[in-house]
Amino acid sequence: MRASLVMLIVLAVCASSAQARIYTCKDKAGNTVYSDTPSSALCPEAEEVAPESLPPLIESKPVAAPVTTDAKPKEAAKDGYESLVITTPSDQESLRSNEGQVLITYQVTPALNTRSGHQYVIVLGDKEVYRGKNNSVALANVDRGTHTVTAKIVTPNGQTLISSESVQFTLQRVSRLLN
Repeated sequence: MRASLVMLIVLAVCASSAQARIYTCKDKAGNTVYSDTPSSALCPEAEEVAPESLPPLIESKPVAAPVTTDAKPKEAAKDGYESLVITTPSDQESLRSNEGQVLITYQVTPALNTRSGHQYVIVLGDKEVYRGKNNSVALANVDRGTHTVTAKIVTPNGQTLISSESVQFTLQRVSRLLN
């Protein structure tokens, strides 16, 4: 009974918001202002607008680190990798894990060429912490503080084909001094 009552309330709220009216006007600086009220301090003489006549939303781009390559552009194109991006953690992110656990995930376009023996290499600071074929790695017992992580794709002989931009994150842990 409670579930159906909650569902009825949610549907009522959705239906009422779907019928909301939109008003527009120009402010003193000449900027177009949209509002859900017919008059406000910015727009005392707003006009109602039909939703079909509103401008389309501006497409946003995902926040990701740009890609650099250590190899010459012709070599990178020959190996076929277009991008390598660390997806988590994001740059300048602050993480909390009293156990020091950090999940690093990364994405490559196109997929990793395992037939040629290519592998991911994850570098934390100046230390290699992972080498393999998985596109994520869970690090354990990472010290608290600020760290820099970089992802690379390497050949079996260790040649770097492509590198991601470095991502910096801060890990917060409880101090051992407080225990």
